[in-house]
Amino acid sequence: LIVVASLLCSCLRHVRLPQSKLLALELLRRFAPHLDDEAKLQRLVPFLVTLLEPGSGQDPCARVRALAIKMLGEILGGVKHFSLSADAELFPKYVFPALRGLPFDPEELVRLSFAQSLAPLAEAARSFLDI
Repeated sequence: LIVVASLLCSCLRHVRLPQSKLLALELLRRFAPHLDDEAKLQRLVPFLVTLLEPGSGQDPCARVRALAIKMLGEILGGVKHFSLSADAELFPKYVFPALRGLPFDPEELVRLSFAQSLAPLAEAARSFLDI
């Protein structure tokens, strides 16, 4: 499944149609529970963050950004084991900077998805700090 997830992430970078991106994201969403934590943190999280980051990587489709926010909360909430040296500062240095502009997104759907994902993201951040 790691190979399929990597292939989907790689292909998604070049897909133009929002419907195709949404379908691929749904496939990744279904694969995610079956991947180990390292694969989630090293493959899926960076891809989802690039869809949300302001600038060149941010996806122009609000539905894609909204789904990416939900998936980020679900995936990070499911991580139980991670490398202290590599992933300990994942939230303050990587995730939070990508999320900082979402409360001000012009699309209401994105702001709503962000609000709904705050609790899972906060719980995941806390679990990363507790370990």
